[in-house]
Amino acid sequence: MDASSSQSVSDTESIFPEIPHQPRVFHFPKREFGKKSAVRRSFQTAWFDKWPWLHYPSKRLLGASPMFLKYIIQFLARPGLPFRGHGDESESNFTQLLRLQGEDDPRIEQWIKKWTDKYTSSDIQNEILTVMAKMVLHDLTSSIQSAPFISIMIDETTDESNKEQVVICFRWVDNELDVHEDFIGLYETESTDVIALLTIIHEVLNSLNISITKLSSQCNDGASAMSGCKAGVAKLILDEEPRAIYTHCYGHSLNLACNDTIKQCAIVWEEALEYVKETDMRSRIIGIKTCMRTFDFLFGIMLGELLLRHSDNLSKTLQSPHMSAAEGQKVAAMTVKMLKSLRTDESFQAFWELVQKTANEIEVKSPSLP
Repeated sequence: MDASSSQSVSDTESIFPEIPHQPRVFHFPKREFGKKSAVRRSFQTAWFDKWPWLHYPSKRLLGASPMFLKYIIQFLARPGLPFRGHGDESESNFTQLLRLQGEDDPRIEQWIKKWTDKYTSSDIQNEILTVMAKMVLHDLTSSIQSAPFISIMIDETTDESNKEQVVICFRWVDNELDVHEDFIGLYETESTDVIALLTIIHEVLNSLNISITKLSSQCNDGASAMSGCKAGVAKLILDEEPRAIYTHCYGHSLNLACNDTIKQCAIVWEEALEYVKETDMRSRIIGIKTCMRTFDFLFGIMLGELLLRHSDNLSKTLQSPHMSAAEGQKVAAMTVKMLKSLRTDESFQAFWELVQKTANEIEVKSPSLP
């Protein structure tokens, strides 16, 4: 048998093997069918179960580049699953998923055993993630650019490594009047002063090719650097675009109001702080346990639950991306009205009876006059 015949036999065996090749995790290419109204269709893995003899040629499964790595990274990145662990790299989600695919495709298993050109290092993973993020941001930007007006939402945060970051989101309305809230990114900054924050905002707008004249409103947490009336970020943006109306974040305003209310509740705070200052852990546990079994503590906890129950519902409602500023004000006014309705003799009597009933059930002594 000559060389050409051997090559022909080899090719035939690869196309028609004894055991059919049936990849379960593969992005099958789509082809157009039909002339008048073309429809794009692709191979379905369910056909392997219906016709066990089916064989999918594997010459181009991996192709010139390891495209299967892209799908693994995409699978892990979508729900925010960790790629690597804290210990042995072989136990990471990325490696385990590679091995799982290797059980279905022997060539992937051979790929894992390679010593070079595996494209599985952490640097390659981060690079692929960066490319994917840019593709998603590009798709978002093309939609946002079509909107005539945009609202920008800005917040500062500190990550676990104590690095300052700026969060930027866009809120806009499409031609169908559907509201969209899109997270644009986290941007690291060495400082959170006015100049640094304003520079980041301009860089983001310029990189996305969005003019500042499209800003119809701006929203932030009300920090001095953001909302200063003379030289804050909001004021400087208003100087550039007078139509960019500033709004203090409703959710942050609600949080500040709840914090101030709780701080004024001496029943909870004064007694709790008295025990938190103890140095010995055992004595602290005993002290807190004793404090929690007093009627004053029970009364304060149940009162806090009654009040914060309504503010928690308000907070969840305000976080809806479809909530408008006017609707947010109406919902807040309804919550205030509800809280004011609790300040009646009838409401207090019902609350007092509930506290006494709970105290009897958990064997807490009723209060007595000094």
